[in-house]
Amino acid sequence: MALTNIVPGESVRDLGPGGGIDCFIAAKMTGKRGRVVGIDMTDEMLINANASKEIIAKNLGFDNVRFLKGFLEEIPKIFLQKSVAIHLRISIN
Repeated sequence: MALTNIVPGESVRDLGPGGGIDCFIAAKMTGKRGRVVGIDMTDEMLINANASKEIIAKNLGFDNVRFLKGFLEEIPKIFLQKSVAIHLRISIN
């Protein structure tokens, strides 16, 4: 799903958000009533995303983004069904 399909008040999930840039763009699009959750399995990416979170929230005037550690296979399907998924990044080693 493209970022352009996000509407105000929507719940958005970014699976594998990396540094969180698309989460922050989605946060602005969903507005104060929306929610954005980035789920990543790597500590380094979560640290990077959370480091920017406070600055972005201050600039937007609201904080509707959360970053959580998790693995795709462990995410309950109901969590994903009630939201718009904007990414699915998979690394194959």
